[in-house]
Amino acid sequence: MAAIGGRFRLIHGGYEMDGSEIAPLDQAELLAAVDALRAEGCERIAISAVFTPVRDDMERAALDILAEVRPDIDITLSRDIGRMGLLERENAAVINASLKGLAADVVTAFAQLKDRLGLACPLYFTRNDGTLVGADEVTRLPVLTFACGPTNSMRGAAFLSGLKDALVVDIGGFTTDVGEVQGGFPRLAGTSVTVADVRTNFSMPDVISLGLGGGSEVGKMATGPQSVGHRLLQEAVIFGGNTLTASDLAVATLQGGLKWAAIPPPRSQTARSCCR
Repeated sequence: MAAIGGRFRLIHGGYEMDGSEIAPLDQAELLAAVDALRAEGCERIAISAVFTPVRDDMERAALDILAEVRPDIDITLSRDIGRMGLLERENAAVINASLKGLAADVVTAFAQLKDRLGLACPLYFTRNDGTLVGADEVTRLPVLTFACGPTNSMRGAAFLSGLKDALVVDIGGFTTDVGEVQGGFPRLAGTSVTVADVRTNFSMPDVISLGLGGGSEVGKMATGPQSVGHRLLQEAVIFGGNTLTASDLAVATLQGGLKWAAIPPPRSQTARSCCR
C-alpha cells in the first residue's frame, strides 16, 4: 500500500472458493469508490476480487459498469493476469495498471520505426512464457511481457542450438540470468514471483539473476554492482576506454593478458595490476 500511496478502496463483493457469492456488487458503491480515487489523481485503476480465478463474474460486471458510466477511466482486471492468491494477484494488477502508459509509448515507438523502415509485417512482442502477443495486447496487459528479455534469450538459444532441454546463461550489461528451457520454452516459476520486493503471481520464467554482467566495473575488492552498461564499447579497456570491466577480465583470461601499450592507461594502478 505504501508503494501506491495508500490510494485504494474496499467495496462489497466477491465469491467463496466454491463459487458461492459473498456479497453482491453494489453499483453505487463501485462508482463512489472510483470517483474518490479519481479525485485523488488516479487515472488508471486495478480491480481485484476474492477468488476471481474460480469465478470472475463480478470483476467483469464491474468493468461493464465503468465502461458505460465512467469510460474515461482505464481499468485493469486481476482476472486477466494473476492466478490464485488474492494479494499476489492484486499486486500484479496494480503493476500492470502502472505500466500501461509506458507500454503505450513503447508500442508507439516501435510502430513508428516499422513505418519508417517501410515494413508491412505485423508487430509482435514476446510474452513472459515465450509465446508471442500482438501490440494491442501489450498495451492492455504490459505486465505479461515483464521478463521477455531472458525469455527471448532462452527461446533463441533453444532455436539456434537445436536443443529443446537445456540450461541457458544470458549475460547482459548489468546482470547474468540463468534459466532452464524445457521443450524449447522457458520453464515458468511455479510459485509467487517477487518483483522489486513485491510478491506477484503472474507468469514469469524461473530465472536466477546474478549482479554480474559484461559491463560490470571491477574495483579493488569487488566486481559490480556498478556497470558501464550500454557504454561498454566506449568505456571498456578492450575497446580503448579507461574502465576495467568483467568483459576485460574475460578477454584477458582467453588471450593471456591485456596489452596496455595499445590502449589508454586505466583509471587506477589497481586496475593496471589486475590485467598485466
